[in-house]
Amino acid sequence: MPITSVSDPVRRFFGEVVNGHDLDPLPGLLAPGFTNVGLLPTPLDAAGFRAGCEAFLAAFPDLSLDVEQLIEDGDTVATRGVWRGTHQGEFLGVPATGRRVEARYVDFWRIADGEVAGNWVTMDLLGVLQQLGAAPAAAAGLDLAATARAMYAAWNARDFDREVAATTEDVDWTVVPLGARFRGHDGYRRFAETWATAFPDGHADVRSVTASGQRVVVEFVGRGTHTGPLPAPDGSILAPTGRPVEIALVDVFEFGPDGRVSAGREYFDLAGMMAQLGAGAMAAAGR
Repeated sequence: MPITSVSDPVRRFFGEVVNGHDLDPLPGLLAPGFTNVGLLPTPLDAAGFRAGCEAFLAAFPDLSLDVEQLIEDGDTVATRGVWRGTHQGEFLGVPATGRRVEARYVDFWRIADGEVAGNWVTMDLLGVLQQLGAAPAAAAGLDLAATARAMYAAWNARDFDREVAATTEDVDWTVVPLGARFRGHDGYRRFAETWATAFPDGHADVRSVTASGQRVVVEFVGRGTHTGPLPAPDGSILAPTGRPVEIALVDVFEFGPDGRVSAGREYFDLAGMMAQLGAGAMAAAGR
């Protein structure tokens, strides 16, 4: 099919996949490396996006979507509209209710060579849950434990965009041993990038994940070689020591009703880490 407009892949997605209830066109619409943020609580690649679309269509077999406005700007397409459907299958942990649902959305699409390279969508998932008769706490049905695990996988892959996308715009993250707080998307990205800069080969090995309500506690082991600058507790910068470090950490995540991380705290043995970095590093930290 010849491309006559940058929005053609988007129009085909809504017409053939969503309203046509046909997933087969997706491989021809999505570019290699495609990413989606917002369809479900965790970012998705092409396979995950297909699964997410399949889950929506299974939960709402009569789903229909009306695009009320479409705007093209260079390689970007923005749309807004409303989708409607009858809840006839499990959705975000809520069994079929037979209720009619209506949800508004806004999304952005990045187009490259006639294919969709990226998609960012915002919709009121909490509002959908409420229409289904689920209390806000049903956001736990978004599988918060899986969301937490996905954040470590994103950090290990150095996919900071995916990690930050799982947090709220006003996320408040505290590294307790350092007394450091990181606020908002920029702050959380700085927190994630700081560890990756200090330990370029660093890896987080998740040992256990425990979820209770809107809180998830993760125990993990961090390993890496100190070959980059590391902020010290007194605000100074520790020069690379070249030493390997292995420490046990615990993160406590607080999730908002939309299934994104709104706050959290990180705990680890600071003295033990500094000892592994050597007496010189400890002295530089003023200890």
